[in-house]
Amino acid sequence: FFLVADAIGHDITLTNMNLSSLQGDRDIIPILERMGAKLIKTDEGYKMEAEELKATTIDASQVPDIIPALGVACAFAKGTSHIINAQRLRIKECDRLEATRIMLETCGAQVKETEDSLTIIGQDSLHGGKLTSFNDHRMAMSEAILATRLTSPLEIDDALCVRKSYPHFFEDYKKLGGQYHEC
Repeated sequence: FFLVADAIGHDITLTNMNLSSLQGDRDIIPILERMGAKLIKTDEGYKMEAEELKATTIDASQVPDIIPALGVACAFAKGTSHIINAQRLRIKECDRLEATRIMLETCGAQVKETEDSLTIIGQDSLHGGKLTSFNDHRMAMSEAILATRLTSPLEIDDALCVRKSYPHFFEDYKKLGGQYHEC
């Protein structure tokens, strides 16, 4: 999530990232690199910098958990991105394919959903609104990262569902400059 935040224009250094991890989430690095970002090693850790993200095609079949975060990156990428082979997203904590479309459309993105894909037309800016987390920790974290680039505030219902996988997400989010107010 924080690699995507860095790639969409924030200045974030990840200080505890394991590049040898066996987690499928590590595949976000080559996907963001394909979109024009560069993973940079610094004395403090790693950064994912991009002057401009470009659209790409993402095969979701092996990386369904990172698709909501990558949807955020695609929403700000130049061109039209395609997320394909995404049927498996429909049987996660929520229907993440539909939830990703709703997240992006609510904020003004142009998204087309099919049975197993999303097509996202990148834009320079999006606006806030009101979303639900769908009681899905990955949706809530993706929505929070999206909120950092919106032109107006975003309200996320049930954002504390992030406790399932990352109990201190919003503490770290605030340390990095994100604004979060519990309602």
